Amino acid sequence: MVWNKDFFLVFIFLFYFNLCTYGNDNEYVIVNFKDKNLSEQDWSKTFSFKSLERRARQGLEFDYHDYPIESKYLQSLTDLEFQVVNSSRWLNAALVLLKNNNSQVLNQLSNVSFVKSVDFLGGKCNEEEYDFLGDTSYNEEVGILNSLAIKSIGLDTLHQEGFFGENITIAVVDAGFKELNHLKRFKHLYSNQILGERNFIDTSLSVYSESSHGTKVMSLFSCKNGNKLMGGSPEAKFWLLVSEDAYNEYPLEEFYFVKALEFSDSVGADIVNASIGYSNFDTSEDSYTTNDLYTKKSISSRASSIAASKGMIIVTSAGNEGNSTWKEITFPA
Repeated sequence: MVWNKDFFLVFIFLFYFNLCTYGNDNEYVIVNFKDKNLSEQDWSKTFSFKSLERRARQGLEFDYHDYPIESKYLQSLTDLEFQVVNSSRWLNAALVLLKNNNSQVLNQLSNVSFVKSVDFLGGKCNEEEYDFLGDTSYNEEVGILNSLAIKSIGLDTLHQEGFFGENITIAVVDAGFKELNHLKRFKHLYSNQILGERNFIDTSLSVYSESSHGTKVMSLFSCKNGNKLMGGSPEAKFWLLVSEDAYNEYPLEEFYFVKALEFSDSVGADIVNASIGYSNFDTSEDSYTTNDLYTKKSISSRASSIAASKGMIIVTSAGNEGNSTWKEITFPA
């Protein structure tokens, strides 16, 4: 294969290499509640017009998952001095950080009258930062890359019929979109195609501050090579969402993915493209086994099924572990 001089994204930058250590005293748990208040709701306060329109177009009614969590349950946990970090209406659960984890604390939490069960998510790394010279070069020539991808799945035929993603909203869930907002090849997106961004791992960080993986994914959706607009869906609109930790792998990321899916539903995404896949975590005791593929253990799998029931198409990575000892599809499966 012959490459010309017009290479696509080439980044050489300093990033932090993170050594991950786990604190034995901290534990994230999902506190599942027994019920919800299913009183009449003004759904327009929770869901965008596009989200409501998507459901109406597909004849989908609101169900149990759509109702909000009982706020009094969250407040009660706080009053009991549990640290409520987040919550999920789909799971009907709160994410709680337990400090100085011990059996007495767990018994107290499990015995709360409105608590159905408690599921462990393990700890989150305490990151120790080291300067490390990393080369994230992405030097495939954009015309060849897009042409191969488009033809391999038949998008060239759709393009010939005039389908370029117009009126379609895609939520792109990844580890980051570094430099996307500064690169000329993506400048056209910032007129009216980027609808917004959200970092579910750390709300204080920009989605443009970590990892260029999402940037590379976006190049397959919509980018410019000179004056030529390229990609599989160059006229679509996009939400840029971060739920993946680029440096570490721990079960808590699955909860972030659940939140990203809930958000995608509420803003009216038609498609969710997620560059995620879970099997082995940084601590072996938290890792899945292939037998878990046939259970409902994974919250990311359960949430993906709920997301599909809301009328969204969910696309996740698959096959990355085919040459590893795992060998199976990864979660969400």
